Amino acid sequence: MLFHIAGALAQFERRLNAERSRAGIEAARRRGKHLGRPAELTPEKIAHARKAIDSGEQSVTGMAKLLGVHRITLHKGLNRVAPG
Repeated sequence: MLFHIAGALAQFERRLNAERSRAGIEAARRRGKHLGRPAELTPEKIAHARKAIDSGEQSVTGMAKLLGVHRITLHKGLNRVAPG
C-alpha cells in the first residue's frame, strides 16, 4: 500500500511539472521569445543565394557549400521566402 501511495504522489508531481513547463513555454511565446534552434540562413543569405542561383553563377549545391548548409536546407529557405 505504501508503494502504491508513493507511486500516486510521484505521478501527481510529474503532471504538475508538465503543466508548469507548458505554462512557462506559453508565457515565453506570449513575450515573443523564439523557441527552438536558431535559423541557419538569414534573409540576407537567402536573397544572396537566390540572386546567384537565378543568374546562373552558382548551382543550388554549390551555393549551399558556400553558405555551409545542406542543399535541402537551402531549398527550404528558398521556398519559405517569396522571391523578391
